[in-house]
Amino acid sequence: MNSLNTPMPSERYELYFRAMEEINEFGSGQDYFHQLNQLLSSQPSLVDEYTDFMRIYVGLTLPALTISAPAKEELPTAEELMRETLELEEELEKSRLEEQTRQFMQAAERAAAKMIEQIRQEQILNQRNKQSETKPKKSGLKWSEMALVGAIAAVVALVVVNLTWHAWRHEAMPVAQVIETVDARWSGELQPPQIGEPLCPRSLDLQTGVAKVLFPGQAEVILEAPVRLDLQTYNRLFLNEGKIVTRILENGAGFTVGTEQANIIDLGTEFGIYQKPNESTDVHVFHGLVSCSPRRADSTVKTQPVVVTEGSARRVLRSGETMETIALDRNEFVQFEEFNARYQANQGSSYHRWLAYSYQIRRDPDLVVYYTFEKNALEPEMLFNYAAGTSGRMNGKLMTVENAGQPPVWTQGRWPVKSALRFDRDNGSRVVTPADADLCLQGDITIAVWLCCPEQQRGGHILSNRQEYNVNYQISVGDVQNGKYPLHFARYTSDVGSDKPKAYIQTPFEFSDGWCFLAFTYDNNVVRYYIDGVLYETVPYIFASPSPALAELVIGDTSESVPKDYSKRRFNGLMDEIAIFRRVLTPEEIQTMYNAGKPE
Repeated sequence: MNSLNTPMPSERYELYFRAMEEINEFGSGQDYFHQLNQLLSSQPSLVDEYTDFMRIYVGLTLPALTISAPAKEELPTAEELMRETLELEEELEKSRLEEQTRQFMQAAERAAAKMIEQIRQEQILNQRNKQSETKPKKSGLKWSEMALVGAIAAVVALVVVNLTWHAWRHEAMPVAQVIETVDARWSGELQPPQIGEPLCPRSLDLQTGVAKVLFPGQAEVILEAPVRLDLQTYNRLFLNEGKIVTRILENGAGFTVGTEQANIIDLGTEFGIYQKPNESTDVHVFHGLVSCSPRRADSTVKTQPVVVTEGSARRVLRSGETMETIALDRNEFVQFEEFNARYQANQGSSYHRWLAYSYQIRRDPDLVVYYTFEKNALEPEMLFNYAAGTSGRMNGKLMTVENAGQPPVWTQGRWPVKSALRFDRDNGSRVVTPADADLCLQGDITIAVWLCCPEQQRGGHILSNRQEYNVNYQISVGDVQNGKYPLHFARYTSDVGSDKPKAYIQTPFEFSDGWCFLAFTYDNNVVRYYIDGVLYETVPYIFASPSPALAELVIGDTSESVPKDYSKRRFNGLMDEIAIFRRVLTPEEIQTMYNAGKPE
């Protein structure tokens, strides 16, 4: 097709039809749909004509999907779902909004008449030029007959079509709309979508940021840049490359995502898809079930759909001939909770500013443990680790020394909607994480913590990872000195129970009654102390050891294996976040962490 000239009517209608059939069948390559996008972009005058065609096509093909989510114990096959859909279509209620029905039918009749007249005029022109044609033009479709049949069938079909969907329809038969964005920048090659603007079938190319797209009555989809996709119908899209997360709305079902390697059909779900350019399709199911059908290069070879269950993931390789099981990775995607945090942060919420940052640092490959101190209502006795690389283990348990006294208690954190833990020195409150090799660091390290110590007896041992006098690391707020408090970091190895050197700051600081952010970095040569994101003091402190001690992590106290009485040095106050990295964070990273987490 020559994109510089307007194609003849029969060519145009054939392209419209082929594109819609390709969308329905997810034909390999999506060639016709891309040609259609190119044609409408270069020939804006044809948009109205395509809209008229869509009125007829929708009347013939639009289903009224009201399939309920399948019960997990009796999962239907794809064929059963299709049969149920067809049965529901046949049983559609015949009482509809009469005025809307009449208007839609009239529009379809006018569109059909116009289509027939255009093709009739083309036939007359072809007859006049027949003498000069050396070879008759081959056409795969008899469009004059098809248009007439389509017009008649549209009138019949529109009587029973589900007009609930049409209540939302726009002049151009929209299929979706962008409803929220954060730092979004769209490709300059296309007209960028506007918030709330109904969108017809078209391509979307998000270069930076994130965006949420609504398919009314069907699904919400998060786009994470860079990502390219095609909006195809009210319940279908084609992902060319990048990451998306799809959540099905109530009463929605059958939403489909196509990629080069696979077709993924929702069965009442929330799932993420990562389409790697020219490589593979990764499908991660967070909730519910999906049906995943590989698409082979040889379209004549039929493939059986595979049901991917909640908490699992599959990878379809480039050829579409192989599907393998992979580990579910929730942190691979920006899910709806993180998107909402970013959006609310963009609106000025300081709590969501911290939450959005929290989601980001969880992905840091050098983050060993990350305790957000957010209470889990189902397991309030646990402090959960959210570092992506170690999540699922190294969770802490709220305890007390030798089961005497009282464990730390949950209280309000830096914001009213956030929790923290209150440690009581006299009760021996502590949190204990079982020993793990990943916890026991003797190389580069950064420890960051938020504290609030309003009582007269402030601070104490913040955390320690040690066996007796073999100390991997330990941080503390020392006893008050002239109204000020020293910080110290300790790391040493010895079998002798004598006092060991510690890296104390030389200039004690003054606690305020509010929240304070402390960060400690150590490279086995120098300890750097940061207070509220600013470098406070640097202390030389050289250490060398052949191997770390395998020890539990104790928050609010030291290990019970230490024979010395540290009861008066247990922590007294509130904690509201702890992060431990196996690298030395830069001053800029620490300042960013403070700015993101400070309550305002």
